[in-house]
Amino acid sequence: MAFVNKKKNNTKSLRSNNSGDDGNSDQAVTSVEVSDVSKVLASLSTQIDQLKTKSSFEESVKSILQTLTAQVKFLSDTSNATANSIDRVETDLAKTEQYARRNTVIVTGLEYKPQSETYEELSLNVANEISKCGVTVKRDEFAACHRNGNRLRKVTNPKSGKTTSSPPSVTVKFYNSNKKDLVLAKYRNYENGKPKKVRIAQSLSSYYLGLKAQIATFCKDRDVTIRWIHWRSQTSGLCIKIADSDRVITKVFCMGDFTAQLLA
Repeated sequence: MAFVNKKKNNTKSLRSNNSGDDGNSDQAVTSVEVSDVSKVLASLSTQIDQLKTKSSFEESVKSILQTLTAQVKFLSDTSNATANSIDRVETDLAKTEQYARRNTVIVTGLEYKPQSETYEELSLNVANEISKCGVTVKRDEFAACHRNGNRLRKVTNPKSGKTTSSPPSVTVKFYNSNKKDLVLAKYRNYENGKPKKVRIAQSLSSYYLGLKAQIATFCKDRDVTIRWIHWRSQTSGLCIKIADSDRVITKVFCMGDFTAQLLA
């Protein structure tokens, strides 16, 4: 009996030991699973933080780009406004300078006697030449009359290539602007389609002389033929007659005025 009981006790002991091993095994498995989940969560948390950081960075970049774009636009608008303002100032100054020349004309091709020409003789010759247009002009109507230099100029004809000597031009200032305007309206610089020996034109400032040259170059580069370019008045500015057309472009005070009308 004692032997049987001992056997039973051993069996209980084995059961008891086996039961203890199973419990420890379950706890170990559970511990591993929790650890793995924690690692995954930690990894996800890191990735989420990185995404948040990346998203924040992208937003910062977008914000900076938007700011830079706005600043570039502002600077561009300011630059354009400044350029337009400068153009307006330049045009206004040119108009003021030209206004001071409103009574003045330039006579070219008038015969020149460098050794004997006096003011009285020069002014009389100018008055006689201008009067040929049908408007009687006396030399006492001139506030000033003088040669622009004292040497003959060499002039080369661009078509024939011939070089001729041209007398220095004459600057003539009238007392009365209405008389000057009448002379310019009546006097013809061309006869039978050819330029006359003596020609008369409005005295222009360097700004408008340069503008005439710009217009001529612009048209030449685009195969546009100009018949003539005249200064008409302070309100009409330069007037340009386009050949083979009835068009006369007026009120040209800058290159933009001309191109806008020509290309319209």
